[in-house]
Amino acid sequence: KCGEYHAGAMIYHPKRPESQVDLTVRIPVFPFGVPVGPIERLAGRIAPSFHLDVGNVCNLACTYCCLDRSTRFFATASNLADVIRRVATHGIERATLVGGEPTIRKDFFTILEQVRDAGFRDVVLTTNGLMLSYPEFVDGLISRGVATIHLSLDDFDPAVLAELSRNPTAPPLVLSAFENILARKELDLFVYAVVTRRNMANLSGYVERVQEAGHRLGRMASVVFTAVKPLQRALENRREIMGSYGETADAVIRALEAARDLGVTATYRNIPPCLMGGWEAWSLDAYLTESRLDLESGQVLPALRDASYLKGEGCGSCLWDDHCLGVHKNYVSWAGWGEFSPVGVKK
Repeated sequence: KCGEYHAGAMIYHPKRPESQVDLTVRIPVFPFGVPVGPIERLAGRIAPSFHLDVGNVCNLACTYCCLDRSTRFFATASNLADVIRRVATHGIERATLVGGEPTIRKDFFTILEQVRDAGFRDVVLTTNGLMLSYPEFVDGLISRGVATIHLSLDDFDPAVLAELSRNPTAPPLVLSAFENILARKELDLFVYAVVTRRNMANLSGYVERVQEAGHRLGRMASVVFTAVKPLQRALENRREIMGSYGETADAVIRALEAARDLGVTATYRNIPPCLMGGWEAWSLDAYLTESRLDLESGQVLPALRDASYLKGEGCGSCLWDDHCLGVHKNYVSWAGWGEFSPVGVKK
């Protein structure tokens, strides 16, 4: 079949050429009073950037993954080269490689070289870290312009990592990657922990491990806790992995308190602000938002908001209504609205 790539029993389709790409940009007006200095600076290391989507193929099968894999696709080398060239003409200076897992591509380093040669001043890699367990691979990233790593690291307990990734060989590789990245002064490291039933009780201990490694290696990682999105594999496995939003919020608040006491920069995403009383300004979603860049005109367009997110009856009066996407309909269908209530009075 023309245009398909066969690997064993799996068929991968080429990604269609894009007329628009996703952007992460700063929110122009901070919604929650006074910004938190370290998180504001952290947001400045992420945005603005465009997302170079290399495809949805991955070498892990995490239980909480929310990506649609009904069709496996990869971006062709010519498609990626075209996107890089066109984005570079519109003044965007930071590129973020996303997938799937970007590092499993045979042409991965070639893609990095194309991004660097196009003049982007900063390259960000989002990764599960398996390939970064090899020091020489990390050397290759640095030499090709990568300055920031977003590493998926859900726990420091190998048993929990193995269960969530569904790969018993993954934990030592990811933990080695964490050490390899943190040891390199050329790289900024963000560690992302998806909050599930399996690691929820460990979040404060997670922050302690980050602090210990930071003191030992002389550089501190930043921590991002993110709630599970009830889609795809996460939806299939929800009874085993998904806590309520209220439970997730409580666990994240305890971890943020621990991080504050230990001097670790920690933030969170995907939790409605009505559940984070007093910690709204620690949400990375208060500093960053998603947009779209039209590759032809260079116009920055609003994000394509997911119609699956709903607002409850009281949301319209909430002080944070304009800054909250709402709650996914899949979550509302089994949990209802009981744990959500409006905060203050919308002006």
